[in-house]
Amino acid sequence: MGGVHSIWDYYLYSYVEQFQAQFKKVAFRLVTDHTGNITQSILDGTTDLGVVYSPPQHPDIEIITWKEETFKLIASKELNLSKHQVNLKGLNKYSFIYQEWGGEFHDWFHKEAGKNFLPSLEVGHAHLLLELVSNNKAMCFILDSIQYKAVSPPPIQKLYIIYSKKNSKKLLIQGLVNKLMHN
Repeated sequence: MGGVHSIWDYYLYSYVEQFQAQFKKVAFRLVTDHTGNITQSILDGTTDLGVVYSPPQHPDIEIITWKEETFKLIASKELNLSKHQVNLKGLNKYSFIYQEWGGEFHDWFHKEAGKNFLPSLEVGHAHLLLELVSNNKAMCFILDSIQYKAVSPPPIQKLYIIYSKKNSKKLLIQGLVNKLMHN
């Protein structure tokens, strides 16, 4: 089973624990990687199931929308922004750390902040993102944090379960999918 880092941190661990308790004879290999690598490992058969933020476009990949999330802008306390409204077109006034969440977020962010916006720093790991924000008087967008009013609301982020339509373990995979969908 594969997932991007933030999905393991905030979602998948408890599901895997429950599934293992129910199916004690099933062996798990848990993979943390980026969406493209997870997709490729599903296509080559080394991973049976993945949970990602951007659905891959491949005819042999089954895609099921699992969850939807909103984004929130957060900032370190030292920036003291609680009494200020931040305009995304004015982000260059602040230390802003960018995480590429993919698809809809990418399009929305560049529309609101401007295509030429250059962040202070770009990262690809949610925990690192939060550490850098709190230690560097910075701000960032994360999933489901504190309230922020934007020019237009950020998109809702979907999480997708993906697996190969050709996988011989389809019944077992469906069991895990059902567990994920009904918890």
